Amino acid sequence: MLAGLAVAALLAGCGTTVPLASRAQSTNGGALGPGDQLSSSTGGISPGGSSSSGAGSTGTSGNPGALVGGTGTAGGAATTSSTGGATGGGALPPATGNGKASSGFGWDARNVYIGVPTADDFNAAAKNAGANFNNGDVHRDLDAIAADINKNGGILGRKVVMAYRDAPSNDYATNGSVVAQSMCSYFTQDRPVVAVINGFPQLDAQANFHECLKKRSVTLVTLTNTVYSDNDYVRLGPYLFSGASLSTDVLVPTLVSSLKRQGFFSGWDTKRGAPGIGKAKVGLLLPDDAAGRYVGGVFKKQLAGIGEAVAKEYYYPPEGGGNQGQAEVLAFTSAGVTHVLDLPPVELEVALFQRVAETQGYRPRYGITSFDLPLTVEENPTIASPAQQAGSMGIGWQPFNDTNASKDAGLMPGGRRCFAALKAGGQTFSSSARRAALVATQACDGLYLLRDAIVGGQGFTGADILRAMPTIGPRFTPAATFGSVLSGKDRGVPGFFRDLTYDTGCSCFGYKGANRRFAR
Repeated sequence: MLAGLAVAALLAGCGTTVPLASRAQSTNGGALGPGDQLSSSTGGISPGGSSSSGAGSTGTSGNPGALVGGTGTAGGAATTSSTGGATGGGALPPATGNGKASSGFGWDARNVYIGVPTADDFNAAAKNAGANFNNGDVHRDLDAIAADINKNGGILGRKVVMAYRDAPSNDYATNGSVVAQSMCSYFTQDRPVVAVINGFPQLDAQANFHECLKKRSVTLVTLTNTVYSDNDYVRLGPYLFSGASLSTDVLVPTLVSSLKRQGFFSGWDTKRGAPGIGKAKVGLLLPDDAAGRYVGGVFKKQLAGIGEAVAKEYYYPPEGGGNQGQAEVLAFTSAGVTHVLDLPPVELEVALFQRVAETQGYRPRYGITSFDLPLTVEENPTIASPAQQAGSMGIGWQPFNDTNASKDAGLMPGGRRCFAALKAGGQTFSSSARRAALVATQACDGLYLLRDAIVGGQGFTGADILRAMPTIGPRFTPAATFGSVLSGKDRGVPGFFRDLTYDTGCSCFGYKGANRRFAR
């Protein structure tokens, strides 16, 4: 049964994000910083199974997908790892720096360091909580991608070295600010890095995380579906980019217009969970913070533009622990809400709203996006009943997050490159491991995007990367979404979506039609 703080922390950690889950520790290729742990490489893993460790492995076969751990300084364990080189196993020749300094913050003559926050216990906690949710082994994913980059010359002649820093899942949910400061201190003081690839919305939500990284001009590539607006990207920038999400100033208007086009706002019977008569009454279910209130305002403006009023707004505690379900359902039923719209930073809130709603015989119609983790909802019917999904429709841009294998949208633009690199590193994915494949492809996007930007900017600093993004962003070929519009104006990669609906015949979500472009 999903209840209590531990589960809240668990699904807050996955929420609408990609927590960077991994387990194995791999060979160090660069200087160790305080708290780093040297460890040896392990063999490949197929999601859902145990690892097959190679000679000298320090990996264990239990707890598939748990994050890398080790001994470290206060605040969590850390490891630093690198993969292969262009010469044998090895070191790349020292770079000239293309006229730049031969070393600097987060790079030296031989290596460039990229930081990754992790949570060792995530997959095990999900399993223990009874959730069908496994992120695979992202440490191995990232090591495989880094190996592909390194065997092709590295980045400006340097070998990519991944620096992992761990904290417990529960700490991200309950002590987000403390974890954020610890992570940033590590990546700016103990093991300086040129960039951080982040998969935790709890870190994205902490101002101290952004301020600390920005102070040292460390680029942040987030792989979460965090609700950043245009102003947020300006306020938290300039070194903030998203591989998974897009500005809510683009997303919300597109969602509302798409729902209107699909006929979402037709009459709905909340007793039967089926088409009905009467005018739609819209309820907004959003977090009670500045971002949630801003999104609520954008929703109301867009809905007013198509003649739909909001009957009720409910703003829940932003940590999204799911403990407001009874109050939320009562508020919506009392207001006669027939259609529910949300944009959750933590999907647990919506899932537990649905569980309570089902016990009350209340089945409204839901407007959905990739933020709602459609496939995860589909795979966890004991948490979010299939009866609650009837009539759901919206938009999606993350195929591995949105549909099961039978509804697969095919390889994304960068999919062939990504999966070839992963396979070469021992990472393969079965048709039932779509969540793990999502995490792996977004890991590809994070690392390859940084590689392209550093090469394009001919330097490792935040200013170099920032200067290159308007040029390389639109040409970037993502593996986790339909196409990139990353530029000087748009700080998120996703630029295209497909209509997404729930099919009661198969109790599954599926796309309808071809790609459509997000429009400003």
